[in-house]
Amino acid sequence: MPYYSYKCNNCDYSFEELCKLSERDTPITSPCPNCNTSGNIKQELSSFLLGDPFMYGSASSKRPERSFQEGVLDRVKKQPKFSAQAGRLEK
Repeated sequence: MPYYSYKCNNCDYSFEELCKLSERDTPITSPCPNCNTSGNIKQELSSFLLGDPFMYGSASSKRPERSFQEGVLDRVKKQPKFSAQAGRLEK
């Protein structure tokens, strides 16, 4: 599902909504989340990104640092394994 950008013409409040293509007009008919007036929301031109968002390194979607990833992997490796046949945790 893509993000759509909207702006209120009354208070200049801008926001984004994640919604289906068939539901992209719903925020236009809804009241503004900031000033609560109806009929003033317009859809703005928005860009979209195909592929892995982490690949492009945008500020809002950076991967965790390598040390954090390694720490998580170490903790996962130390977890006891569950044996489905025995129905219990193995060490």
